Amino acid sequence: VGNGAQVVLDVRAGAPPPAPPAALAPVCRLLTNDSLNDCAWSETREHHLLAACGDGSLKLWDLELARTHGGRPLAAARAHDAEG
Repeated sequence: VGNGAQVVLDVRAGAPPPAPPAALAPVCRLLTNDSLNDCAWSETREHHLLAACGDGSLKLWDLELARTHGGRPLAAARAHDAEG
């Protein structure tokens, strides 16, 4: 199976709260070969997103670069064995 994606949406781009879901604006689609199980935004770099993937890796994306580089991560590191 495989081929997961993290879709990043900008809630600021739409109408002010309570905005309908149609107000969400797509920013980019981040690609991976497996599921994405968790993610966290950087507290110091607003365009950096870190994700824990089902293949046991951590992937770091820079959203500014991901838009122009096909959604590929800035860096990846093996964190543990893949889910069983």
